[in-house]
Amino acid sequence: MNKRKLHVMDIAHHLFIEKGFQATSIQEILESSRISKGTFYNYFSSKSELLIEIIKWLHEKLEDERSAMLIGEDLKNKEVFCKQVVIQMKNNKRNKLLNLYREIFASKDADLVRFIKHRQVMEIRWLMKRFSDICGEDKKPYLLDCAVMFLGIVHQNIQYNRLDEEADNDHIEKVIEYSVNRILYMVEEVSLHEAQLLDPAIINKWLPTHSQEELELNERIDLLHAQLQNIIHNSHFSAEEKDRLTELIEFIKEELFEVKKVRHFVIESALDSISANEVIAQNVYFQRYMDVIRQNIH
Repeated sequence: MNKRKLHVMDIAHHLFIEKGFQATSIQEILESSRISKGTFYNYFSSKSELLIEIIKWLHEKLEDERSAMLIGEDLKNKEVFCKQVVIQMKNNKRNKLLNLYREIFASKDADLVRFIKHRQVMEIRWLMKRFSDICGEDKKPYLLDCAVMFLGIVHQNIQYNRLDEEADNDHIEKVIEYSVNRILYMVEEVSLHEAQLLDPAIINKWLPTHSQEELELNERIDLLHAQLQNIIHNSHFSAEEKDRLTELIEFIKEELFEVKKVRHFVIESALDSISANEVIAQNVYFQRYMDVIRQNIH
């Protein structure tokens, strides 16, 4: 992503946290980030679009972290899942996302509300996928109900545990572990009794702009993207080479998911530039990455 655009988003995010989204004016964003009005509107059509871009950016960083935690791990390992949820809860708290969401719903801005609801459904879908990894494919008919219940259990447990003044300052790990253990028992229980409230197929109606195949492809790209970032970060390449490779991978992801019309030749050129590094070119994850990317653009 353009570094200057990212700087504006970072400044705006801090202003939204300090003052609130509604109370922050575009003029304050311009003055704090030291850009012109023309530059602002070159990046964003409105303050609402800016907020959407910020939330997308924060979610992408979270997804990269969660995906990186799976590298080399057994998908059935519930301890890894607990760590993924802890990371998410800490990110939400640090970035004041729940406060922003409450303000958005109170504003009744139709586009923003629709976007946030879409993000929430995507999180439910991620939980369903991870529950399926841990509990097995045969539990799928009951995992939408369990994902919804899990969110309620986690948020209420965190809220009321914070009221305990004698609790450890950093007790979220215990809360998440407790909540995960409870929901996994519930998965087994509802499966045993074939108790279903919501049909998982309804999630496709909640996400009408994406087919199942598109969503699964995007998840594969995200996971491979995180794996490559981790490989580059832990390599013995020079700092300049690490930056070059990281920027190319970020560029490809942005081109695939943020540009309205994907430019195939540009992505191919970026893949060729990455392949110039012989070590990366021979890496099995990069070879899979190229295959998946090319499936997506052709």
